[in-house]
Amino acid sequence: MQALALKPIRYKGNTHLPDMDGKVHIPLRGGCVYYIRYIRSDLKLHLPNECFILHERFKYSYVVAEVNIENHCLNIPKNHEIVQTFPYLITAIDW
Repeated sequence: MQALALKPIRYKGNTHLPDMDGKVHIPLRGGCVYYIRYIRSDLKLHLPNECFILHERFKYSYVVAEVNIENHCLNIPKNHEIVQTFPYLITAIDW
């Protein structure tokens, strides 16, 4: 994979990934993508290009939204238990 060929840069004792300038695309065809979001009184979970309305129990709390690429679903857990699920149809994410 092209992204793995990029060498990290050391600067002042810290390791940084090089700037990819939008030239390197990392296709995701399997696995999960996680988003951490704060849910306000409108109960909206904002993800890139989409918005979902959640249950009242998520009001004024952080959620970890899990997009499962293989199963095409968005899972919203609370206390290690999936509380809400949405269909999330994607063929592949290409960043």
